[in-house]
Parts: sequence; structure tokens; C-alpha cells
Amino acid sequence: MEKGPSRILKMSQTEAICRVSKAVELPNGPETTEADRMKVADSTAVRLPQAASPSVSKRSHSSPSRGFSLAMLQESLAFASSYLQVRLKEGKKPYNPLTKIGRFNHYIVDPLFRWHGRNDRIVASQSLGRVSMQGENRSVLNGGSHNYAGLYELSPQDEQLQRKCLDNLPLADAEAVPLLNQLMVDGLARFFNADCCYTTTTGYQSNVLGLPAIARDNSLIVMDEKCHNSIFTASYMSRARARKKFRHNDMAHLQSILESTQGDHFDIIVVVEGLYSMDGTIPPLDCLYVLKKKFNFTLYVDEAHSFGSIGKTGGGCLEMWNDQHPEALIPEDVIDVRSAVLSKAVGGIGGFVCATAPFQEGLRRRAEELAKRGESLTTSTMLQTLSLLRQPRRLVSHLHRLLDLSRFCHEELARQGVHIYGDVYVPMLPVYGGRPSKAAELSHVLRQQGLVASPVSAPAVEIWESRVRVTLSASYSDEDVNALIDAIITASQRIGLSRPTNVPRQMYRCATSPVDERELKREAQEVHADLSRALQQQIEQLVATQHAGISAAEIAAGHAARQVYGLGSGSARWILGTFPPHLEVEDFTAQLTRQPAALTYPDSDLGLMSTIAGLCRPVMACRRHYFLVPASLPSTAEEGFRVASKNSGTVCLTYADRDALVPLFEALSWRSATYLTLYLDPVVGGGYMNLMALATQLAAKRGVIQGMTVLLNDTNGLGRLGPSQLGIASAVDLVRFSQILSARILVSGSFYRAFGLPGGYLAGDPTIIEELRYTSRCYMFTTSPQPFVMAMVKEALQGRLSAAPVEERHTMAMATKSRPGNVLSMLRRTVRRLPQEWAPLLALVLVFLHVLFKMV
Repeated sequence: MEKGPSRILKMSQTEAICRVSKAVELPNGPETTEADRMKVADSTAVRLPQAASPSVSKRSHSSPSRGFSLAMLQESLAFASSYLQVRLKEGKKPYNPLTKIGRFNHYIVDPLFRWHGRNDRIVASQSLGRVSMQGENRSVLNGGSHNYAGLYELSPQDEQLQRKCLDNLPLADAEAVPLLNQLMVDGLARFFNADCCYTTTTGYQSNVLGLPAIARDNSLIVMDEKCHNSIFTASYMSRARARKKFRHNDMAHLQSILESTQGDHFDIIVVVEGLYSMDGTIPPLDCLYVLKKKFNFTLYVDEAHSFGSIGKTGGGCLEMWNDQHPEALIPEDVIDVRSAVLSKAVGGIGGFVCATAPFQEGLRRRAEELAKRGESLTTSTMLQTLSLLRQPRRLVSHLHRLLDLSRFCHEELARQGVHIYGDVYVPMLPVYGGRPSKAAELSHVLRQQGLVASPVSAPAVEIWESRVRVTLSASYSDEDVNALIDAIITASQRIGLSRPTNVPRQMYRCATSPVDERELKREAQEVHADLSRALQQQIEQLVATQHAGISAAEIAAGHAARQVYGLGSGSARWILGTFPPHLEVEDFTAQLTRQPAALTYPDSDLGLMSTIAGLCRPVMACRRHYFLVPASLPSTAEEGFRVASKNSGTVCLTYADRDALVPLFEALSWRSATYLTLYLDPVVGGGYMNLMALATQLAAKRGVIQGMTVLLNDTNGLGRLGPSQLGIASAVDLVRFSQILSARILVSGSFYRAFGLPGGYLAGDPTIIEELRYTSRCYMFTTSPQPFVMAMVKEALQGRLSAAPVEERHTMAMATKSRPGNVLSMLRRTVRRLPQEWAPLLALVLVFLHVLFKMV
């Protein structure tokens, strides 16, 4: 039995002090009194007005005490059990990973996350308060979506506008729809009272735009350690001279960093999130305000989870803070730059950056740079964003309900002895799980109780404070709220994370909405009329587009999918689940490229950057890993090397052309315990280079290297080159190419450049694809592409395949059916799962044998 329920703690007087000078070590003896501590605090702190100290209840952000040694033993057995179950299912065909992290993900992370196939999540409906999952005859509560404000469901009028938009405008080409784009940009700038606003194709890209735009050669970027991956990635893309992290929401630590750099003449940028979703916390803006006045830094806030979800009008963390502290308001200009996303509260996909005037020029230049090489925001998201911005009464009404139910859930679960991290007024419930396997089990049991939510562990949170994050939505009915609380209480008690209490269970009943229903109806009618006029005006003023035309069949597929799955995915694939169109696109992409497996990215350029960063890692049994790239490497690929882990041990070497590549390859291939990764752009002068001749040349020079991966960038091939414009796989026998080189093959490409549809792909070796599903930044940490867009991509791919000669289609189908990934999947599905009660016993046997072999 796991020990210790959580407590709701009122902030002590000490916690209410914003420490902004040098930290003084406090005595810790048993004789130390609170008065002694306050004397020390008084001498080392700058006080804000007393009313400015947080007045709302906060929950302890640390976990209940646990027996650490016992937890380690239990987790070791759980890992051994997971390894044994997977290994037994593989039979005589063991997994062949390249890296330790790939091996760990395959045998431990993926089986526990999916609970050995019993917690797979394929979403068969819109991502609303309740969702349907494939394989279940009931709807379940949706605790994995970011539909905080409950605005994902389209009204008949909204659906009419979306249909008209897709029928008459490009799906993703902001330059072709300047009127709609400008209306949206101006609306977002007004919402945050900003001087400028620039948009991006994904939320991840908003920080890729923002931080490099404002950082200079003498900048120091200081980030909260719990910031999103995109912030750390963007900091390394920037020109900043240095980067540092401070402990989460620890203002004393931040202050010590700022003081230590005062003589270095840094231009300092402090980066925080408006709402840390894994911890349920917001930044201490009162302390940041005092620190900013003292150190004159730029404050950059990522409002991904706070825009449209907290604050009475959805204004984010600053509005929420001032709502809670009306006696001591913090001025709006404390925040200089905001980034936010359009995939969470809005329900589309994309991001934006708002800023004050001093940062406008840098943001404009960076936005133009990204626009030249990248993709564009979808017109469907523009419409959905305008709908949210122009219905403030609706948003206020929904957020009033969201705040009310969030407080109730936090407080009632604490009363019932369940440990929930974070602040009581935020719309997520990070439920304590402790060990990673325990959090995975909690997710599985919650699913049995009718609530779908994802387990979270390292590196997102501390490994021994793993948890299940349940995100809340204003779209829940009162009955849904009570069912959600009951599910968490029951699941937590069933697996020993909490004990039953004698506290009577209170039932939720929402407080009255502050907005009259008649006002909401009138507002919706007025907004629909305004957007209808704007849409018609844009159709009449449509600017000619250079992108590929979208066929009637693709448009029809988009309409059909939107009816079933709605407008947006609402989360990353590993959080809520995967929609069928995503799986179908991956299957068709694998067929088209004649590769065993494939994955998709919401943006092809970010996908290439993320792939290269993911491939820069140590390879097992190799002392050296060399990455060979051409001198003409695209800027997005260059950024992949810039953001790759500095501990990867990968050395990047440049070759001028094919003639220079061969001797470089020969020189490296005679080094033992060496692995090579080769980047090739196969498109040369409007056609493909002779890859078979190159493979023959390299194979003749190959020495004793351990292995090799070839990454082929077919961004400019699919939809343009090859027989039936099917890209590199129709022009080159990649299977034979792989055999000649004895190499693993990866093919990257762009749906946007091929079909005018957002997104990109990576196809190839199934082992690497599986690894990248957990390590590729722009797959793991981004909202998945809109399901209706993926349905259109599927139709485009299917059309290309149908247009291919019969012999070619047969070859592609056979290559897909024989791929190892499918064999492994069939093996996993068909082998009978071991009884769960056998797992601990088999794990003990495995540990015993391991120790025995070590002794021998």
C-alpha cells in the first residue's frame, strides 16, 4: 500500500514573501522557530505589498513521502517484467535497436505506456468532453484533450462557414487570403494589447519564431527548467551567447543567476510559461515584476496552455494573477513578448507571437524567413480563431464554468485523499502516480473506469513523481465532473495510491453563468453574419496561388472527416490518442515510398529539423558516430544540428559534392566501432541523381564500419518527379539501394510541396521510426495534424497510387506487406498475452538468471 494522502496547504507568511536578494542559509535545527525564520527573511527580502501575496489556496507541489528503496526494487521488477513479456512475444526475431534509448523505449516505455496493448487509444469521434475509442462500445470522459474552454464543437453555422471556406479558398496559403489573415492577426494583437503579432503553422514553431527573433549576440536566455521543449530548442536556434535554467518557480535561484551576470553586460531574456501543464502551476508574477524592475530584463511568456483557458476573459497568466489579487494589480507591460498556440483553446492548429514595439522589427524579419522556407496557417484555423476572438461573452461564460469546476475537482479530490499537484484554479489535475509503472497502471485503470488520460514520466517530470495528467474542459456536464472525480478516486484507491476516507463525498453543481443565454445567442448570430461577409469578400478578392490545386475528391474527403472528427486534434498523439486518418496516411506513405514504416509531422521543415536532431545520438557498440552532410545543406537541416544534444557524441562532417563524398566515406569506413549517417538530397537539376551508381561506388570503398543510415530528403520530389510523380521510390529501387550499401534507409518529404496540404513525413527503417516516435521533438511535443487535413492527404496519396501503372502498384503493395514492421505488429497482435498475474514471477526468474549469468 502506497502511503500518505495529499494536503491542501495555505501559503505561509514566509511563502508570501518574494525573495529578490542573495539567499541566506536558514538554520534547520529543532529549536528554529517561525519567528527566527521571519527575521532572516525580513533581512534578505524585498516585500511586495501584503495584498499582493497569493491569497488562494495552493496544493503542495512535492509528492507524498514514499519508501525510495522499495520503490526502486518494485520498479526494477516492473521493468524486468515488461522486458520479459515483450521479448517472449518476439520469439526468434528479437528487436534490433541502434541505440540504448531505442531499446529502452521498445522494451519498457512503449509497453508500459500502452499497458501491453490494453490501453491503446485510437479516437473514433470529435475530441469533445466525451469521446469514442475504437474497440469500445461506450463513450469515455476525455481527460487528454486541451479543449479547456469547451469551444471545439462546431455549431451548424460554424460548420457552414468551414464548408464554404474549404470549397472556395486554398487550405493553407496565407498570402492568398490576406483579408482573413490580417483580420486574425489584428484581433490577436488587440486581445493582448500588443503592438504586433505574427503567426506560425504550429504551436511549437511559435517559440522557434519568437526567441531567435529577439535574442542578440550578447543575449543570455534564462529559462525555467520546466519550460516546454520548444523553448529550449528555440534558445539553441538563436544567436544568444549563453543559456541557463533556474529551478521551477524558484525566484531566489533566478535572482542569484541574474546577480552573477551583472558584470557581463548581457542582454537578459527571462522565459517562463503562463501555465505549466504537467505541474498545474503558474509563474509568481509578483516576484518577476520586482525582479524585472531591478534587473531590467526582457520577460518572455509562453502562453500555450494559458491563452483562452485562464483569466476571466482568457487573457492568460497575468489576467489570472490580477483576478486573484485585485488589491495589488501588476501592470500589463510586465510582459514584453508572448507566444501562444491556436491548437489548444482555439481548436485549430498553429501559433503566434505578440510583442511590444521594440521587438517588432526582429519578429518581422524572422517571420519572413520562416515563411519563405516553410508552410502556412490553415484558413480553417483563421476562421476558428476569429470566431473565438469575436465572441467574448461566450468565452467569459465558458471560463467561468471552467474555473468553478477546476476548483471543485482539486478540492474534492484532496478531501478524498488523492494527491493532486498544482494550484486549485488551473484546469488540469496532475494525479500522483509515483513510479513510472504505477502511473501507467493508473492510466489503464482510469480507462477501465471510463476516463482516458495519459501517464507522464521523465523527462517531463521527475521519474519518482510520475503522474497521470487529466485536463479539464468547460464542455463537461455536471454529471461528467462527478463521474471524473469518482473515476480518479476509485482508480487511485484500487492500485494503492490512496486510502478510503470517512469524508462524505460532495457532488458538483455548477454556479450560475455570469452571461445571459439571450446575449450569447445574439452575439453568435452577429459574429456569424460578420464572418460570412468577411469570407465572401475574401473569396471575391482571392489572390492567385502558386500551390498545387486541391481536387474535388480531396475536398470531399476533408468535409467527411470534419463531420466525424471535428476541426482539430486537440492534443499530441501520445496524450489523447491517434485518429484513424493519421494511421491511414502513414500506411499510404509507407506504400508510396516502399518502406516498412512511416510517421507524419504537422510541418515538413520542422520535421526535417527534428529528424536530424533525433539522429544525432550515440549508437550502441560504436565509439564514433559521424554525420556526413553536403555543403548545400538546407537551413532547417542546419538547425537540426544546432539543437541536437551536445552529449550525443555525433561529429558532423561536410562534403562539397559527390566526388568529395566518396574519399571521405572511404577514410571513415576503415575506422572500427564507427557508425555513419549520410544525408543526401537526391534531386539534382530537375531530376534524380544516379543513386544506384553512388551506392555501388560507396559499397566498393566500404571498410569495417559497424553500420550506416542514409537519410534521403525527397522534399522536392514527391508530387513533381518520378513516374506518375510518385517521388524517389518510383525512380529508384530503394530496397536494392539499401542492400548494396547494407544501410538503413530513411526518406523525408513534404505533403505541402507535393499537394498544397500541410504536413510532412518520414518513412523507412521501422526500428528508427519507432525510436523517433519517442525522441523526435516535433512528433512528441506538438499537436498532431488536423484529422480532416490528414484525410485529404490520404486521398491525395491514394490518387497518386491509383494513377500509377498496375505493375508499379503491385510492387509497392508487396513491399509494404513484407515490411518487418508489419510482421512485428502481426506478431504482437496474434501471440497470446501472458496472464498478468504471471508477470512478477517471471520477472523474478529473469532477475535471478541475470544475476546467475553475471556470477558465471
